Amino acid sequence: MNIYHGSLETVKTPKIVPRKNGHTCDFGLGFYATTDYNQAERWTRLRMKANQNKMAL
Repeated sequence: MNIYHGSLETVKTPKIVPRKNGHTCDFGLGFYATTDYNQAERWTRLRMKANQNKMAL
């Protein structure tokens, strides 16, 4: 199985953080991966565009 991580940073050693006090961390702190290459690519492009907008300010 291939998994993909849409990010601008290289993650050499992902850290697994166990749930605490019912915290599910959906789209918060965490390392998210998908089996869908296109989804990871879209997320990366969105992050790139957001970073360019920050740099233009």
